[in-house]
Parts: sequence; structure tokens; C-alpha cells
Amino acid sequence: MFRKLLIGLAALVVLIVAALFVGPMFVPKDWLRKQITAQVKDATGRDLTIAGDLELQLLPEAIIKLGDVKFSNMAGGSRPDMATLQELSVHVALLPLISKEIEVKEFVLVKPNILLEVDKNGKANWAISPGGDASASGSPSTSDDGDGAGLESLKLGDVRVVDGRVEYKDAKGGTSEVIENLNVSISLPDLDSPLAIDGSLSWHQEALTLKLGVAKPRALMEAAASPLSLTLNGKPVNVAFNGSLDTGALGAGGKLALDVPSIKNLAAWAASPLDVEGDVLGPLKIDGQLAVSPSTISFTDMTLVLDAVRGTGSLSAKPGTIPSITGKLALEALDLNPYLTAFGGDPNVAAAPAKPAGTGWSDEPINVSALRTINADLALSVASIQAQDIKIGESAVAVKLNGGKLNVNLSKLAFYGGNGTATINVDASGKVPAVSKTFKLSGVQARPMLTDAAQTDWLAGTGNIVLDVTTRGTSQKAMVIALNGKGNFSFLDGSIYGINLASMVRNATGAFLTKDAGPVKTDFAELSGSFTIKNGLVSNDDLKMLSPLLRVSGKGTADMPPRTVNYRVEPKAVSSLSGQGGVADKAGITVPIIVEGSWDNPSFRPDLTGAISDLAKDPAKALDAVKGLTKEPGKILDNAKDLAKDPGSALKTLVPGGEGGKSIIPGLSKPKAPVAAPKSAAPSVAPPKTATPAPAAPSAPADNLEDATGDIKKLFGK
Repeated sequence: MFRKLLIGLAALVVLIVAALFVGPMFVPKDWLRKQITAQVKDATGRDLTIAGDLELQLLPEAIIKLGDVKFSNMAGGSRPDMATLQELSVHVALLPLISKEIEVKEFVLVKPNILLEVDKNGKANWAISPGGDASASGSPSTSDDGDGAGLESLKLGDVRVVDGRVEYKDAKGGTSEVIENLNVSISLPDLDSPLAIDGSLSWHQEALTLKLGVAKPRALMEAAASPLSLTLNGKPVNVAFNGSLDTGALGAGGKLALDVPSIKNLAAWAASPLDVEGDVLGPLKIDGQLAVSPSTISFTDMTLVLDAVRGTGSLSAKPGTIPSITGKLALEALDLNPYLTAFGGDPNVAAAPAKPAGTGWSDEPINVSALRTINADLALSVASIQAQDIKIGESAVAVKLNGGKLNVNLSKLAFYGGNGTATINVDASGKVPAVSKTFKLSGVQARPMLTDAAQTDWLAGTGNIVLDVTTRGTSQKAMVIALNGKGNFSFLDGSIYGINLASMVRNATGAFLTKDAGPVKTDFAELSGSFTIKNGLVSNDDLKMLSPLLRVSGKGTADMPPRTVNYRVEPKAVSSLSGQGGVADKAGITVPIIVEGSWDNPSFRPDLTGAISDLAKDPAKALDAVKGLTKEPGKILDNAKDLAKDPGSALKTLVPGGEGGKSIIPGLSKPKAPVAAPKSAAPSVAPPKTATPAPAAPSAPADNLEDATGDIKKLFGK
């Protein structure tokens, strides 16, 4: 198009100048107007109107000035005129015209208003045919004169555009663009010398400056390639290009440096705003090798800086109503937190699921419309990833986005000393977004992971975790209600910090709980369980923990929509130092704990009825379990025997002052005189070598139960 416009411009100048030779120097101006317009009509098939002044000088050089000029549009165009001019000044040397050389010493367009348009059938208004009919001259001409290639030389002196306007309309594609405040100066000594263009313009109310240099203008006119440099500077974007342009292949290639202060501002300026909030999609810098063809734009040997993200790789893009991007990137570090916030997430809330906000789940609509504005197929390798407080090591991620459907596949995931895989699918193609997530982790160190993921360090061990969930909804609350899935976990050779369950159970056999500090952790060989989620209701019935002298089982539910929990935990004291289970697991004293109520303020209470029922069913096994767990085996033996003989009467002794004043759980009854240990005491308890001081009065039952509840909260509050 550039070549044809340039040739057309040159031809128009030649025609105007040639028209001046048809009459003497001093002929009526109206007659000159008619001659000029007639020549243009014959050459282009369009009407040229000169409504303003006409000044003419033929010797020694042709100088002409025309005022209020109009050049008609093609038939069926959106407006009558393709171009209008407030003033045209032309100064042309005459003698070079004889040898097909054009020397334009001055060519100034003042306030040109040019319309370039394509109609619904794809016809362009700049496709000008002599006489208005492309077939009038017979078969297409192959002569030099026919395509303008016979032009021997073109010299441009003072060539300027002052305060111009260019509008482009595509009725077939439904697009329209306008450039205003166009000021351009062109310097061209000849076709074999560099062309220099300096200009400025306004587009979408932003000012831009432009510099263009073409080393071989003749090559571009002859549909060949030429070295080319381009700079475009403005508030929304800065571009620098050094390479080549091929007008025959309609392609370009070379070194590109792109600097965008804000992607969001650039998109808004280009009339394609991104509905994204937060401090993301800001600065963008790209430096690499550019290759452009009519269908694809690509970058190779690329360095990329987007916000705080830095990387290298290659990218290719296909423009369109919904552009698409493919490529490979190697990133140094990727912090997802700003993007989670921008696309509707809240890292602060998500980072602490154990402490949900008392106001409940949010009804605020989640906006995923940005996923429908672009398609992508990217392969990423990342040195590290930060998501909320979670830190991920070297990873490989494949991201595919098509039609609003996002698939993120983490095929390699270095995660807190272990490894894992994960897939995330987000379907935003419809009105209601759907999400599915799958995580598989093995060999993960629990304590540092929980510290980052949930701001707690109560659990240590080597973990294996599987999670598979799905949901859909337009808000956080709707997605919680629709959450379904399953999962399981196991932690081996670890500890629970902040509480000593074994000590607690031992104290329960003596006074349920004393106020002794004791150790601050519970070691275990295994902590495992599985769960299912149905419409936001999490169910678990196989929680177990295997620890020396202690076994813990649990089952219950957590209802996520109302944020409530109903769970029963059964710690059991056993007579085994093995943490792997065994025969001893079948016997022991169980002190069930009921955890129920809201997530914000759950209640914790011991299920004494359940504990006594278990003892009454099989006191002999309970007796075996507590051997070696108490400093007062005599009391345990006596009370267990009483329970076996008369369980109903023995149960009454749980209340202080009950019958006999004895209790199978010493400390819950009124204190009696010390009872000497019987000869049949468990052999694992060595008799004292010296006199044993009288035991101190036990703590009040109410105090002990309060202590028990407080310590249980320490565990389940986590």
C-alpha cells in the first residue's frame, strides 16, 4: 500500500504540473481549474474539486498553490470525499520531468483529512483505477509505466504534513481508528538515499512521537526489503526497532525493545480494557528478536520483565478479536499473591483457613472474565513460586487457556523437602465458573509447610497428602456450598507440639488432668486419615494416631457453609511402648473428647459417660492398660476390682461424696487415707524402698476438668 500511495502521489503531482502546460502563463484561473480536474478525472476516475484560491507560476519552475481541495471517495463510501485539504503547496522542478525524474522542492499539505476505508465486500477506497474502471485499459499492464516502477528518481525537499487527520474504517471487520494532530516532515534526497520521517500525532487522546528511517526507499517501492529503524515514544508505550522491512512479503524482522509503563493503562488506551484490579499487569519490558508476518508476531532470544517477574524464552502471538499466545518461559521467581488478589482471591484469608473471619464466607462476585479475553499455551519452568505464604521450589508448569477454560498442570513440584504434582482447572466459559483441583504430595516436611500454609507449627513429620476436589459458583460462599471431593493424609515419625497427650491420659487415670507443665509435645509413629466432602460437608471416620503408651482415633464432620464442627476424639492409654500398634491397642482407658460448635468458638468437653461405659464393659483390659501409667497402682487395682464386682455402685463414686468414697479415677472423689499397694501389684511397678510420704490432696475435680478442656483446645484449636 505504501508503494502505491507514493506512486499515486507522484503521479498526481506530475498530472497537476503537466496540466499547467496546456495553456499560456496568463490564462483564466477557472479555465486552469477545469483542465486540472479533467486530467485528474481521466487518471483516477475520481473528482477533484478546487474551491479556494489557485496560484500558478510556470517559469523558471512550476509552483502551484491550491486552497480548499477535495478528492472524491469511491462509490458507496461512508462519506463523499476521500481527502480534503485546506491548502496544497507544490514546488516542482520542470526539466527533470522529461527524464521521468521528480524533484519536489516543496510539498506541503495543510490540515489534510484523509479517509482510508474498506467496504463490506472488502473493496478499498485507495484502489484507484484510470477512468474509474480497472478493465478499461484491457489486460493488466506489465510495463514500467503501468506499475510506477519506471520512476527513475524521486527527490523530496520540504515535504510536510501540518495538523493532519487520518481515519481508517473497515466495514467488513467492524473496526475504526482515527489519528489526529498529525504533523510529519519527510526528507528524501533521492530513491537511493535514506528516507527520514519525523512526526507526531495523537491517538486515543495520547500524544506520540515517531521517527522512521529507511535505508533503501527504492527497494520498498519495488516490493523488496530494506533496512529500517523505528522509534515510537509516548506515555502509554515506548518502542525501538532496528531491522528490516519487506514490502513484498509484508513482513519485518529485527531487534525490538518494548517498554510499557502499565499493561492495564495500555489496554485501556487501545480500547481493550482489562477488568483486573490490584497492583498487577503493570510495567512490561521485552527485549529480543522480532519476526512479523501477516498472521503471526513472534519473539525469540527474549528477556522479559512483567511486574516483578523476570525470565527468558520465546513467545508468539496471533492477533485477533481474542488474541492467542504460545511459548516457553524460564522464570527466576514467580510471586502469585498479587495476581490471586487481582483475580478475586484474598491471600490473607486463604493463608489462615484455621482462623476464618467471623463474618462468614463472602458473597462478593468473583470476576473471571479476564480468562475469556485471551488464549494461551505456555510451558513454564520456574526457579521458585510463592503462593500466599507457601513456598515452592523448582517447578515445571504447563498453562493452557482456551475459550475461558484454564488448565494449570504442575508436572514437577519441589515442595518442602518432598515432591508433588498438581492440576488446577478453571472453566470460565459460562456464566458460573467451575473449578477442580488435584494435589499429590509425598515426602513433605509438615512443620515448615504448615507454618507457611496455615501460620501454625503444631505438627511435625514426613507427610503424604492427596486432595481431589471440585466446585462451582459465582462467589466464595457459593463455591464452598458446592464443594465436593475426597482426600487422605498420613504423617510418619512426627510430633504434635504444644500438648502431651500421653501425659494427659496418664493424669486422667489419676486426677483427669493436673496442672503440671510436663513435656510440650506428643511423639507419634503415624498420624493418618481420609475424608470426603459433599456439598461442603467434610466427613472423616478413620483418624488414627499411633504413639508409645497412647492411641488416638477420631471421627466426625466439619460443615463448611455454616462453619461448624462435630467431632469425637478418643485418646486411649495402652500398655505398650511401641508406636506401631499391636495387641495392646485392644485394651486401654479411653477418655473421649467432644469437639462441637462454631469454628470461631468451638466447645471442648470430655465424654465421661463414654469413658465409664468403656471401663464397665471390660475392666480387666483397662487394668492391663494402666499398668505402669500411674504412680498409685494400688488405687487403680482396688477401684477396678470394685467396678468389676458392682459396676452400678462403682459409678456412683465418680461424684465426690458418693458411696464408699472411692473412685476408679482417683481425684474425682473425696480423698481417703492412703491405701497400701497390694502384694499383687503389677510387677512393672517397683515397690518403694523408703517410706512414701502421704500424698497431697488432689486438685478439685472442677479445676482438673477445666484444665483438661483448656489443653484439648490447644490441640483442636489448631
